[in-house]
Amino acid sequence: MIIYIFPIFITIMAVISSLSRDRVLKYYHTILIALGFILIAGLRSYSDIDFVGYMDIYNEVPTVVMFNFNSIGEIYGEPGYLFLNSILKTAGIGFYLASFLFVLISIFIKTRVSLKFSAMPSLSLCLFFCIHFITIEFIQIRWAIATSLLILGFYFQYKRNLIQASLIYLIAGSIHYFSFIFIIVSLLMELRSEKIFYTLLIMLGLMGSIFQSDVLMGYLTQTQDLYIVRKTVLYLGEGVSQLGIFSYLKLILYLSIFVSIRTLAPHFNQFKAGKDIFVYKLSLATISLTLFCSFIPIFHHRAVVIADYFSIISIINLFEVNSGKKIIQVSKYVIIMLFLIWYSFDLYNAISSGSIIEYNSWLL
Repeated sequence: MIIYIFPIFITIMAVISSLSRDRVLKYYHTILIALGFILIAGLRSYSDIDFVGYMDIYNEVPTVVMFNFNSIGEIYGEPGYLFLNSILKTAGIGFYLASFLFVLISIFIKTRVSLKFSAMPSLSLCLFFCIHFITIEFIQIRWAIATSLLILGFYFQYKRNLIQASLIYLIAGSIHYFSFIFIIVSLLMELRSEKIFYTLLIMLGLMGSIFQSDVLMGYLTQTQDLYIVRKTVLYLGEGVSQLGIFSYLKLILYLSIFVSIRTLAPHFNQFKAGKDIFVYKLSLATISLTLFCSFIPIFHHRAVVIADYFSIISIINLFEVNSGKKIIQVSKYVIIMLFLIWYSFDLYNAISSGSIIEYNSWLL
């Protein structure tokens, strides 16, 4: 189990690295951190609750020549993810190596975009993995890939490569259907009026409290022909997960930091760079979407992955532009400690529930 402590150790190293102003050092340190996470997650074998399930999918999926909607009709998963498996299987790649490639794709993209957007990419990445390394990168392969594609899509949108962004969003949706809900965020980010943008964010966030899962359940049970509808009914009916108070407190923490610094504008430096403003608005939009999704807990847990990624980067960037202020330095270390505590509790819960077990590697 000792290997599961790695994120705590590497986050402390990232904190030390963040003290340096050497951009080259920060870059290589971020790459080394990402490599460490890739090796741990990519080389795992029978170490998590979903490993066998994904292996069964890989074994059942047909090769590209036989791939069609009829041949995959009874196989769990979205067509895009199944087709990706089919391509690798046709190439003669075994499941272990395929699983490694999935992890490589996911973490590489998240690392690359973090290097583009974050003032302290290694720290941003480590804090994100303190929350989601076990649940997403280690266990939920499909959503790990899909979230990385969404993150890449938003980066392309920032660069105004809208065709590439749209294509990436479609691929993400084919890997995991839940990705399509982020089209709402993509459209919101195209609004030029800040008044309309913030008004819609507030409305979207509040709408989650209006929806009632039992009402939605009654409607969906009448239309279960589609895979995505059947899955939603399953989530509503079985109560797959619950939202604890800490799920909301984390979002409140993000918003409190944003609001505090915006409210006390004369005392704090504000974002000036276009990319920082884009990430800040993207953070708010994804938080709003996460609150909207709260009427189905598992939807909240999925949406919050993107919200956490961009909110952490935005907060780190805010801290960086105000790095000369003592209160900012203290706040940064307090937040880092909170994230390390979060990871410790998350690790304990994952082990206690059997979501992860003793670490094994297919390489050894």
